[in-house]
Amino acid sequence: MSRFRKNTVLNVTEVLAKDSRTKLSANRRGTIANKILLYIILFSSCITVLITVYQLYVDFEDQRDMVDLRMPQIEQSYRDSLGNATWFFNAEQLESILAGMLQFEDVHFVSVRINNGDTFELGVKRLNNGARIYESDVKHSVQGNVKHVGRLTIESNLDHVIQRLKKKFWLILVSQGLKTFCVSFFILFIIYYLVARHLVAIAAFAESLSIEEKTKFLTLGRQDRTKSDEFDQIVHAMNKMKRNLIQDADEKEQDALKLRKLSQAVEHSSASILIVDSEHKIEYANPKFLSSTGYSSDEVTQKESNVFCFGKKRAEDYSGIWEKLSSEGEWRGEISSLRKNGETFWESASASIIKGADQAITHYVILKDDVSELRKLKKQLELERDYLREELNSVGSFGEIVGSSDALKKTMSQVEAVANTPASVLILGESGVGKEMIARAVHNKSARADNTMVKVNCASIPNELFESEFFGHIKGSFTGAYENRIGRMQLADKGTLFLDEVGEIPISQQGKLLRALQEGEFERVGDNKTICVNVRVIAATNRDMKAEIKAGRFREDLYYRLSVFPIEVPPLRERRGDIVPLALHLLEKACRELNKEGLTLSKAQLLTLKQYQWPGNIRELENTIERAVISSVGSKLRLDSALLSGTPVDDASDLKPTVGSDKILTSEEFKELEKRNIIAAMEKAQWKTWGEGGAAKLLGMKPSTLAYQIKSLGIEKPSGDTLA
Repeated sequence: MSRFRKNTVLNVTEVLAKDSRTKLSANRRGTIANKILLYIILFSSCITVLITVYQLYVDFEDQRDMVDLRMPQIEQSYRDSLGNATWFFNAEQLESILAGMLQFEDVHFVSVRINNGDTFELGVKRLNNGARIYESDVKHSVQGNVKHVGRLTIESNLDHVIQRLKKKFWLILVSQGLKTFCVSFFILFIIYYLVARHLVAIAAFAESLSIEEKTKFLTLGRQDRTKSDEFDQIVHAMNKMKRNLIQDADEKEQDALKLRKLSQAVEHSSASILIVDSEHKIEYANPKFLSSTGYSSDEVTQKESNVFCFGKKRAEDYSGIWEKLSSEGEWRGEISSLRKNGETFWESASASIIKGADQAITHYVILKDDVSELRKLKKQLELERDYLREELNSVGSFGEIVGSSDALKKTMSQVEAVANTPASVLILGESGVGKEMIARAVHNKSARADNTMVKVNCASIPNELFESEFFGHIKGSFTGAYENRIGRMQLADKGTLFLDEVGEIPISQQGKLLRALQEGEFERVGDNKTICVNVRVIAATNRDMKAEIKAGRFREDLYYRLSVFPIEVPPLRERRGDIVPLALHLLEKACRELNKEGLTLSKAQLLTLKQYQWPGNIRELENTIERAVISSVGSKLRLDSALLSGTPVDDASDLKPTVGSDKILTSEEFKELEKRNIIAAMEKAQWKTWGEGGAAKLLGMKPSTLAYQIKSLGIEKPSGDTLA
């Protein structure tokens, strides 16, 4: 008999010996087993029902979410066509769209309510709680403007979803119930077959024993259990000792592995690491420190560590650092370190302490990282930041190029053609035409748009500072060079260099610029190190460059280097169609900057602006608009006082017969000239016809005559509306 069976017999015998009345009949045991089987089946059935209900609830939520999601998808798929049909009130198309929406599953009612009060409905509307309603605005886009034209309602029925889930519920319930019953019955059969028959045999054996034999079995069982308990305690203690030994060995191995990893990390660290004893002498320097300073291990070990740790400082500074380390436990800062060859470089240093068991400081750990290159980049970024601030402060008059004239379209087509090429661009044009805006357009449309466009005003650079401004200088290269400076060409690396007023560069400096542009490399003033850059050059000038070349004031080879692709910006007098949108744009900008509202340009004022010659181009137009805004009182724009006296008017000039000219005006041309002249006088007199300062006084005629001519020529006082 096995040990398990022996122990089982002893336990059963002990129970029978304590109370002989605990014997159960076979029928009673069978009744209990049947009850247990019934309880297990009932419990399993309840679990099955709960699981089925939960699954159906999750499915119902998913189905409802799908219905809610389907309705916005339906609206989105018909959004544009529904907006067009509603906007044009196309009833046939609306019914077709609503019929298409009803084809979707679970959708039973669709309606569109138009803003004029009409409503189109299709389907059957339900009022029960099973309906899901989705509403959305119907919109229509007209030339970029979105207009609200109606309201769409989609109603979806959840009854079909619930019916499908009911069928699914009974199917899942029956299948889960059968599966649970089969599994429970199989488990109970296994338990009965493996356990119950052994218990019956043991009980029969125990009943056949006499009282003496039962007592003997009980005594033997207690002795066996006592010996077994002692043996188990010994085995448990030995196993515990074995586990402790294995754990200690593992911890020691892990500590050794961590120590090896730490040693490797220190040896291969990208930072300089020093370990200093309590007497401030170096015990260890890692290879990075030795390679960065040029010293050997013997030259720094057991040496005073002040200079090696904290760079060149005064004695009291060293004392302050050690005192701070002792009191606070750490120190951080940037230091100027010294290499063996005498070269200085900047490092970021941090120091901390190591304490022993008695809480006394035993060692210092100092980590240093070379930040020389980082400081250089920081300095360059600061210079770029300052430059960009200057550029933002001196940015051109407009945030965008305004206009749609043929002359401007031709210029912009040239910009589009050359932007994505690396070719140098020379922008030609009169003063104030917006050459810098064209340069920025070329840069922004090029592959270098993500980088900086550096502007250089060549007319503002003195001859003696030309090289320093373009190429930079190093500290001490000339009087006043107190620190290193990065030149504009280096700032423009990977970007664009814009040379404004390039015709003003002194002839003595043009050769140096030509070499730098051709080779893509240069040296800073006072430095023998060559710097390579990748720069795209855009130049601009208002001079006649060919005349400058003939006069010997500009190098011909530099001109051909810059003018690979010339772009000529037309003057404002050749862009008559752009004057109105430019004036409106500049008026809005001036009102915003000067905090004035309600100022508008009348039709007569716009006509005056279009007739003007504009020798100063867009810059003069901007100044005129700004003067008008400043001098205006109330909501009326005083343009007459803003236009400079003696300014030429262009459109009417071709109608005026000049002295010695053979041109004769027709009757219609003369009437047009007279009408414009009267309008100009009325504008100047602020539409006052008579009295001191009136238009009749300016024209030298009687007020009654002026009134007759105003009526006969159809002149009307403008309402103040501006042209869009």
